[in-house]
Amino acid sequence: MRCKKCFKTFRHPPQDMRKTQICGNCKNNVVENMDSEIIEINTEQIKVIKKIAEIISNKELSEFSLKDALKNRPYLQYFINRNWGTIEHFIKLALDHKKLNQISLMLYFLNIVNAITKVPTKEEMKQISKFSMNEFESRFVTWERFLEILGFITWNKTTTESLKLKNDEKISKNASQHIFKEIKNVNERFTESQRLMDEILLDRNELQGMFLKLKEKLKQIDLYTIREFSRKI
Repeated sequence: MRCKKCFKTFRHPPQDMRKTQICGNCKNNVVENMDSEIIEINTEQIKVIKKIAEIISNKELSEFSLKDALKNRPYLQYFINRNWGTIEHFIKLALDHKKLNQISLMLYFLNIVNAITKVPTKEEMKQISKFSMNEFESRFVTWERFLEILGFITWNKTTTESLKLKNDEKISKNASQHIFKEIKNVNERFTESQRLMDEILLDRNELQGMFLKLKEKLKQIDLYTIREFSRKI
């Protein structure tokens, strides 16, 4: 049997693989669902998003068209699982127009490009887009940077480096906020652990005190026993 995600062949597949046609390694490679607030698209991810947009170029961007685009394309499913989480979560991110993210904005724009068969200018986008330019610029630094990321324009090196610094600052800020949340969580867990340790320490001290008292009583009993034995002799 062949895994429909990594294409590795198994002569004696386990029982659960016979049902899902997905090997255990691929199942374990599904990352936790990525939070939309910390998504930062890289070059390889952009290629996949553009590929998905190309597949649905003649269709409306919807849950049905996305599911159909990913159906029978294990290499896309595998990539999504490794980068953003489950297929269902990716589709939710792609269609989230209330809490916009880089994936939803890219697919929305690419869907417009495919529909009008050209790259719209900023002025044209102001007329046809249901999202303001601020939504694009807040997540990609500037409109020109957004087009450059998608490969539609090439800027001069100075401008690109300047925008990269701004983008790096934004990424650093988002990463810092995420790390702060993790530190807060760890600190709360440490505090709870410390409280439990203090309780254990109190119990230990109490037991030690009881042990010392019993030991003292045992000594007294031994002395009494020796005296009584001496009298009999």
